Amino acid sequence: MGISILFWIQGNFLVWKYGSGVLDGQAINWSLYHKYGIFDSIFWLVVFLVFCLKYRQISRWGKQLSTLILLIQSITLAINIFQMPEVQAEEKRLVIDGTYKYSFSNEKNVIIFVLDTLQTDVFQEIIEEDAELKKSFDGFTYFRNALGGYPTTYPSIPLILTGQYYDNSIPLRQFVKETYLANSLPKTFKENGFRVELYPHVNSTIYMSEEIASNIKLETTKRTASLDNIKQLYKLALFRYTPHYLKRYFSDIDIVIKNRNDFKEDDLTFAKNMSSKAKNDSNENVFKFIHLKGAHAPYNLDENLQKRDLGSDRNAYKTQAKAAIKITSIFLNKLKEIGVYDNSLIVIASDHGSGFKIENTELNMNIPSVKNDDLKTFTSYVSSLATLLIKPFDSVGEMQISDAPVSTADIAHTVVNLSGVGNRVPGIDIFELTENTDRTRRFFYYSWTHEYWEKEFLPPMTEFHVDGFSWLFSSWKNTGMEYRQNGNKVVPPVYKYNSIVEFGRTGNASSYMQKGWSAPEEEFTWSLGNTTTLSVPLESADEDIIFTATVTPLLHGNLKNQRVSIYIGNDLIDTWNVTATGEYSIHINKRFIENSTLLLTFIFHDAATPEELGKNNDKRMLALAFRSFYISKANSTE
Repeated sequence: MGISILFWIQGNFLVWKYGSGVLDGQAINWSLYHKYGIFDSIFWLVVFLVFCLKYRQISRWGKQLSTLILLIQSITLAINIFQMPEVQAEEKRLVIDGTYKYSFSNEKNVIIFVLDTLQTDVFQEIIEEDAELKKSFDGFTYFRNALGGYPTTYPSIPLILTGQYYDNSIPLRQFVKETYLANSLPKTFKENGFRVELYPHVNSTIYMSEEIASNIKLETTKRTASLDNIKQLYKLALFRYTPHYLKRYFSDIDIVIKNRNDFKEDDLTFAKNMSSKAKNDSNENVFKFIHLKGAHAPYNLDENLQKRDLGSDRNAYKTQAKAAIKITSIFLNKLKEIGVYDNSLIVIASDHGSGFKIENTELNMNIPSVKNDDLKTFTSYVSSLATLLIKPFDSVGEMQISDAPVSTADIAHTVVNLSGVGNRVPGIDIFELTENTDRTRRFFYYSWTHEYWEKEFLPPMTEFHVDGFSWLFSSWKNTGMEYRQNGNKVVPPVYKYNSIVEFGRTGNASSYMQKGWSAPEEEFTWSLGNTTTLSVPLESADEDIIFTATVTPLLHGNLKNQRVSIYIGNDLIDTWNVTATGEYSIHINKRFIENSTLLLTFIFHDAATPEELGKNNDKRMLALAFRSFYISKANSTE
């Protein structure tokens, strides 16, 4: 009874926060949470000893104690059932039917082919290194200057298929339903007599309805769970209900909860089935949306399409990206083989970039007005750099490159125009834009955690405007506008000089944090990746200021210091050599402060993963843990 009660208390009351480690592909940094282990160990030992030593007295109350716990669990279960959202009630018995996935039209095919997380600079690197892969894209135009709308998948797919931005003004599921049922690509093509087939990587990114797709059906058999899913669910339960020092044995959780009646395939299976099953056997026009895992982590498919653990760095990402492009090549070559390539309008896109820094700048020297320094400092918003290629009907010839300022929000309108099925879908026809077109594009950045798949709204989103080439740091401008749930639009609060801003879970720094931050922890927030940015509106900018931050460096073994360069725009303001926890300052001339806003970019030259340093199994790229900052006027401190 003592052990049972301990499990119950642990899983319901001693539920510790472990950063962003569980269920989002990142490892937990166990070294940061020893205090949880100490507390759990003492608590378990004390309670267990009490039950052992006082068993006679406790046994008299055994029935009553058991009944009380069962009653509490029954009440909480009832409350949870009552509060469970019904947003998917009308969709819960609908499934994806894959019967005709490899059946193509001998009349007209419109294909939207999404490779998750394929970043455009990496795509260019790969096709420049492999001439054979490049040849696969016959008739395509590669829009190198494309911009995604969001850093993650959930709102990015609706943007591609509807041309409409989500801004947190209404619940996301409501937005998905309304936009798909209005003037989306699936609805438009279905109304125009096409057989519409949707094969999403995640069903939440589409609206499951027979009104918009021909292959969404009512399920006819009972839902079942795979044995692997059952094992993973028990592992998740054990992670929650065991004390801290046992949790690491159950932390490798990879749950894919799905209906076995749904037609789901991994990328390798898709390639094999495409090679063996694809046919030109349909007399009706066909619209297909196919979303593959592509270059998304975990990285476990190499360039030879062999499954193996590739690691977690940029090289591992690039290897899997090459595998994704090879699978795309198999797909395109099979379309040619069965005779439907020419009569197909094909869009190859990614929903967003990866976040890995642009490295191979030699490939980019022919881009107008590009400076290597501008590319090297541009690491903050690379999750926006979506890959985009389009082949119109009957287009032939070597792949062309365009640097027109396009967006994934333009895909829907372009496809509708090229197909001749109307023009009600919002956006701009990509082929009407030139490289000299003066255009402002939008990107909404937020810090994603896995739990937002189940929430009504996305995290607070910061809006950026991009004027110019999307790869360049100098093209980006932070509007300062933050979009919160229910349509609340918030400008970051104006900073009052000499006030302390704190990071961590209970801190007030989130309003100023832009790209490059990990999830907040107890008393600090780690930088994430090679670059981190802060945007701070100031009371005034009439004199020089001093920015001071308290930080802790990631150090281990031979890594004795963290070298940091601090930029405003393309100007190097100062450098830090961080060797221990402490205050580090920057003197900033007032001429660098635009519109009374301080926009600092921190570039970390020694960022590393604790895993590669041999410190623990944390795969995050870390450099500094920011604890607090304050800003003072230079004259008042001298």
